[in-house]
Amino acid sequence: MSLILLGDHHPFLQLAKLLSSQGHRFATLGGFASILTDIDIPARPLAEASAGLQDAALAEASRILTTAMVSPIHQDGLGPGPSNFISTSLPPFLYSRLADLAMLVLSLDVARPTLCILQNDVVPINRTVALWCKVRGVPCLHIPHAIYQNVNRGPAGTDVHDLVTASHLAAAGPYQREWYEERSEGWRVESGGTELSPLSTLHSPLLIRETGLPQFDQLIKELKRVSRERAQRLLKVNPFHPVVGYFSTWPQHSNVSGISDGWQICYLEFLKAAKRLQKEHGVQFIIKLHPGGGEANWTWHVQMAQQVGLRCALTPGAYTSHTHLVACMRASDLWLAYGGSNSVIDAAHIEGLRLASTHGYDGDEAVLRVPETAEGMYQAIGDALARPAPPVTKLLAKYVGDPDGKASERIAQWIGELVK
Repeated sequence: MSLILLGDHHPFLQLAKLLSSQGHRFATLGGFASILTDIDIPARPLAEASAGLQDAALAEASRILTTAMVSPIHQDGLGPGPSNFISTSLPPFLYSRLADLAMLVLSLDVARPTLCILQNDVVPINRTVALWCKVRGVPCLHIPHAIYQNVNRGPAGTDVHDLVTASHLAAAGPYQREWYEERSEGWRVESGGTELSPLSTLHSPLLIRETGLPQFDQLIKELKRVSRERAQRLLKVNPFHPVVGYFSTWPQHSNVSGISDGWQICYLEFLKAAKRLQKEHGVQFIIKLHPGGGEANWTWHVQMAQQVGLRCALTPGAYTSHTHLVACMRASDLWLAYGGSNSVIDAAHIEGLRLASTHGYDGDEAVLRVPETAEGMYQAIGDALARPAPPVTKLLAKYVGDPDGKASERIAQWIGELVK
């Protein structure tokens, strides 16, 4: 059967099980192969195909770099630091990166996957895979790892996620489908005309199908395993007092305006509001960190909470499982997130949980928009806790599609059509 290349993304696990049962084999971009083999799914890292290719990769990197750097780089207005980097460090840095990407391309030519499945098509390694697919005529299926809100992103084309490279995309629901249709439109035809551009091989139309996303299948399974009572015991919260969960973020900058600008100030304002709510009304707090933040992000959040004297459960991020997130949401009566976080969509799967966000979800009545000031948060959180949660049926239909836990099955069926 077909050899399928998988990106390293834990929510692909159920999809891999389904495809393996159909006889497909797997190569992976990184260490995901060991996770698959641990559950008896045959898989090998793509790196195994690179044996004996190092000299060819280095030669290709040298050829590209020599061709690209024939003309000097203009350094007008640059200080001594950047100028020194360009003169001394940039060539070896580019040589190293080009050699890695050349090795990836050569390995793909050896392995010859029938289909590539990626959780994003914008980071250099993944985008190289997607471009290789386009040049070689191999389907590349992008199954997004997140649903992006238009928060601080500006017009389409100003964010790294606006780059559409894959040939196919599995969308969660109508919102995500429309989001990618807007961003892929510029790649379909020349402006004002109907003919494909000269680079039609690379700029071919993006084919989108609403399937749901595997991470929501995984979330639904986790929610069945973690009850509210178990979560409250785990996080040591009192079931007789209200609980507010706060999902923070981290200093990422994937766009020209900075989607995370202001998140630290917002967190400090939240801590002030939380301290007051705790003192006056006995409200308890759970603070959940973003899985991409790292140890420094964790340390800063802890120190700031300690400085204001807030008693709370503060949990780290974890890429490998929804369990931490599920426990935090299950134990909460209100879920507040910074910056249009996908955790709001996750939380919508829990009946009766109030939803709030500082940004995004424009026009979504189920999500309360909370100001980024201590006073505004104090009032908004207090008012929300006094009212029942609004219905989330429309919210789930918009962002998730059909939340039936069968997205992986629909995607597997589509893959079967693509590899025939």
